[in-house]
Formats: sequence, C-alpha cells, structure tokens
Amino acid sequence: MDHFESLRPLKFVAISAATSGDNTVLAANADRAYRVLGLQLSGSGTVTAQMKDGASGAVMAAAYLTAGGQFILPTNLNAYWNQGTKNTAVILNLSGATTVQGNLVYQEV
Repeated sequence: MDHFESLRPLKFVAISAATSGDNTVLAANADRAYRVLGLQLSGSGTVTAQMKDGASGAVMAAAYLTAGGQFILPTNLNAYWNQGTKNTAVILNLSGATTVQGNLVYQEV
C-alpha cells in the first residue's frame, strides 16, 4: 500500500446477523472496492462465520465460533487483510441461525 492510499479515511460498520446463510455487511458500491483493515466477531453459540467478497466470492476470513468466543483480525493501518472487487458487497455467511456481532474497519478504494 502506498503512502497516498494509507491516507484514505477509515470507516467502521457494526455487524449484527442471526440468519443462516448470506448476510450483507456492506452493500456493493459501483465505483469502489472495500479493503478490510480489521475485523472482530463474537458468537452467541456454535457457528461457522465466513466473510466473503460477494455472495459467490472468495472467502476473506473464516472462523468457527462458540458461545462467547471471538475472532479478531487486529486493525492494521500499514497493510490490509483483504481487498474485495469493485461493485461487490461484503457478505457474512453463517452456517446456522446463531447471533454473530462485531465490527469491521475498512477503506473504500
């Protein structure tokens, strides 16, 4: 990541999902892609959670959560964990109807 890209503003979104299958975290943006800088998820029960680049896209991160368990990708301002593709949503896919909450730190690029 070059110096000017690192100056893009940081954005934050709260995550709260409880539906089995795909849950939209960030809607598709026709002009930009999303760069994941940090992620925190916690589950209320046993569930596999996958952050994906679009409904059929590549998995950005995957976690097996248990009640009270957490998954953390620490926020990194000098690099990023994943960059999605332009005009594609960020999706949280859950293996079951279990509440998962958290936060996503990202940039639009």
